[in-house]
Amino acid sequence: VEDYAISRYTRIGGDNFDRLVADRFMESFGKRVPLDSLEEQERLSLEQRFLRYAEEAKMELVTEMENRAMFGIVDGSDVRAEVLKANVLGDHPFEYDLSYDEFLDMVSPLMGEDITMDMVDNDQVETDGETIMTPVVDVLLKAKDKAGELPRVDVVLLNGGMTRLPAVRERIGRFFGVQPVTAGDPDMAVVRGAVAYHYNLHRGIRIGAILNDTIGIEVIGGKVKHIAPAGAALPYRSPVIKDLAVTNDGATFLDLPFYLGRRTDIAQPNRKIASRRVRFVKPLNEGDVVCLQVSVDERSIMSLEGWPEKDKSQAFTVTVQSDGTYEEKPTSLGMISRPVPGFNRNGQSKGSVSCNGPALNVHSTVQRLVNLCDKAPNPSVNSYGHGDAMKEIKDMEKSVLMASNGEEFVPVVIDYIGRRNTRGLAKSRLILLLGDLGSRHPNRRTEIFRVLKDICAPERISVAPSTVVNTIFRYAVEAIGKVGDRSAEDHLLKIMGRIEASSLWNSALFSLGKIGAGEAGFQKALSLLKGREKGVRISSLWSIAMMGSRERGNLSASLADDALAKVVSHLEREDHDDAIRNGLFAMGELGDRRPGRSTVSEKTCSKALKAIADIRQRATRNRFGNSTTIRSYCDIATAMVKGEVLSQEQEKSLLGLRSMLG
Repeated sequence: VEDYAISRYTRIGGDNFDRLVADRFMESFGKRVPLDSLEEQERLSLEQRFLRYAEEAKMELVTEMENRAMFGIVDGSDVRAEVLKANVLGDHPFEYDLSYDEFLDMVSPLMGEDITMDMVDNDQVETDGETIMTPVVDVLLKAKDKAGELPRVDVVLLNGGMTRLPAVRERIGRFFGVQPVTAGDPDMAVVRGAVAYHYNLHRGIRIGAILNDTIGIEVIGGKVKHIAPAGAALPYRSPVIKDLAVTNDGATFLDLPFYLGRRTDIAQPNRKIASRRVRFVKPLNEGDVVCLQVSVDERSIMSLEGWPEKDKSQAFTVTVQSDGTYEEKPTSLGMISRPVPGFNRNGQSKGSVSCNGPALNVHSTVQRLVNLCDKAPNPSVNSYGHGDAMKEIKDMEKSVLMASNGEEFVPVVIDYIGRRNTRGLAKSRLILLLGDLGSRHPNRRTEIFRVLKDICAPERISVAPSTVVNTIFRYAVEAIGKVGDRSAEDHLLKIMGRIEASSLWNSALFSLGKIGAGEAGFQKALSLLKGREKGVRISSLWSIAMMGSRERGNLSASLADDALAKVVSHLEREDHDDAIRNGLFAMGELGDRRPGRSTVSEKTCSKALKAIADIRQRATRNRFGNSTTIRSYCDIATAMVKGEVLSQEQEKSLLGLRSMLG
């Protein structure tokens, strides 16, 4: 068997079907029992309970349909699953008579009924939906690109638990025009395949691998140039690409935004996986050709080698992981090969981490972590460095993050967070751990953000007890920052739009900075500098620095100029050490004139340098609690605004500020 095309869309499964049914169950239950006043923990626990009920009902319906099929009966109009549960919430029971036909109606959004083979053949369908047809369409389009025409499909072989559902088999059959084949137990098919694969590996037989998606690089005009095609046999090495040229004189850097997908532009379903900026000691001129050559190994890790055609001494190499993380291979030719740890140019957490620790037993590890939290004396989420109990908790969290099967912890941690008996320190630490897992496993970010977003939903803040707002809600907001999903900006701003959520503003500001929020988040942080308590000022200045960082590239020169002027003005009357430190951080980032960014005006930079000099003079006179630290940050900010290269010690200090509360 030769792999011809593989889809990356593997997220739709039984859980998605269960979720739709559970939503209907909860809606029905809510008509009889008021749910609006439930605390967050109670609601999450109730949602998890209805998910279990939904799965049980689904399996009952599927089993009955399978039994009927054995006797040649295909009609399911009278097939029903009766759900009877006592004491679902307090003493309130839950009853639901679910017919097979109603079940099919509930899950119809997942079936992709509007997609036809003709649409695929005529390129009239995209793979940006979430239905069972998404991976089918994706793999057919890739095969079409590779073969030059839509290949003939002779046999469709199904595996996986949800293929037991007759409606799934029927939908696939209608699409292809042939009845799909199931071989053996569909639940065990994947397991058998994994066993056979590893058995062959131990015998020295390596099954050929192919690249599962097209890799491209963004060029001017929002276009994407393909540099490695889907379906290419691995390992793969491209010919030298020589049709990319510099568009302006004096170019000192080259942006390399990488995308996955077959489209020739940056629109969805193309997906940005990484971005890197490489810099040149010797500026390039308009029309200079930059040559690229791509290599992809059997693990789908891409290495991009590049060099100016007229000056091969300025060669560079960038390695991009298949999950979107990347790392540099340094050169000895003046290239700046140190990306800011934790961030790519768009402010997303890049998650370039090593998860090479031993695999852990997921359920027992999470249960042990919960037990440790429950037994911890005088529990405090932020009891850093004190007590054997907290050290053991943190060590166990670290082992989870480093585990080779770390991604498997995500659904289990989510489940434990939603349990009624998970409370206090355990719930808080699990929420923060979930955020860290999101930064480590980018393909889980959307799912994790959805859970965290539900925990700290703005509309629940006004009805939740203050203790819940200041603990559970707060840690969910902080965890959102750890995940690094820029789509969280709107949610964080909604939280900050509620006066009753003012205790969450500090955490929301730090999270806005971490995700690299856009102009709306930046303007919000600027607006909070005036007349606010010191904690908000400290958070606002740090957030302004992060959103205005050279590594983010989010702001126009005019907006950065205006913001720098406002920060300078604010620091003239600021008297708190931490706020002044973060203000110096913000002035350095906004006024950064080292090579490779659009600079703010000379006039504003001069004002910033004067303000920094004034602060340094005050520090020299020991006017601050830690004048030595303030002086060192003054020197860093001065060097950045002047466009000077930072020393290694200064780089280390700057990175420490950027990773604050990380």
